[in-house]
Amino acid sequence: MKTLKFKDGVSFDFRDTSTINTLVFDATAFSALDAIKTEFEKADNLIGGVFDGENISQIVYTGAQVELAADGTIVARFTTRDYTNEEIVNQRLSDLEDTVAELI
Repeated sequence: MKTLKFKDGVSFDFRDTSTINTLVFDATAFSALDAIKTEFEKADNLIGGVFDGENISQIVYTGAQVELAADGTIVARFTTRDYTNEEIVNQRLSDLEDTVAELI
């Protein structure tokens, strides 16, 4: 299993085949998926987290796909993507504005 720990400290285990861009989770109830989706949708909860021992930066959640396997298991794929260059620049500008505001 590979563990994703969000910035707020909540963590979930995903299949060993998961990558930071496609995290695969096996569930027996949809409520488990709701809890994971809620964590992904919290603002900036992914950045600053850790996936499989690696710090997460410049990644954004893009969505989830759910299917029912032949054995009845619910299989969910949570997807992410890297920030675009524009998003990186905008984040840096926002961070700079926040720093300047604190100094004033």
